[in-house]
Amino acid sequence: MGRVVTLRNSVRHGGADAVVDLSVGTDWDLGAVRIRTDATGHAFAGARGRMDYVEAGVSACYAYGPLYATVSVIGAPSQRAIGGSNVYVYANANAGIPGTPLTMLTEVGHSSGSVRDPSRVQRLRPGGSYTNWRLGLEHRRDRLTIGVDYIGTEVSRTATASRFADQRNAGDRIVGRVQVSV
Repeated sequence: MGRVVTLRNSVRHGGADAVVDLSVGTDWDLGAVRIRTDATGHAFAGARGRMDYVEAGVSACYAYGPLYATVSVIGAPSQRAIGGSNVYVYANANAGIPGTPLTMLTEVGHSSGSVRDPSRVQRLRPGGSYTNWRLGLEHRRDRLTIGVDYIGTEVSRTATASRFADQRNAGDRIVGRVQVSV
């Protein structure tokens, strides 16, 4: 699977204009539970310095009627580009709202890891370990998804930051999104 996202001269990623994510993974069905493992490489186009890094993850998903729940761990081994290692643990759920074309989404996650370079580790964990959350609503029709999310993090906008931490990514906000799947 591949994904390209514009970053518009991201401070957090060394001035990168875009990131290209390439993933490979596989699924196993164990009764009602689906296990997924994957590995992802993140390549940052236009970045100053070496910003690329890799990570791997495992997740377990369970569906019951309109409810779909996932628990996952994503780990990045210690790498210079991220100033140490990173472990992100999260759980999410979504459910179709009966009688409507809408789906409700919720997620909570926590990021932590080792520190080798206190400045670079701010790329993935500004201010140290943190918790984040999301509550959203979306409508899917064929390959088009339109959604709105309330997202937040306990990362403080006033925390002392390194040159890799972008304080604009801190705090709570409402985000609109449009996705076209091919």
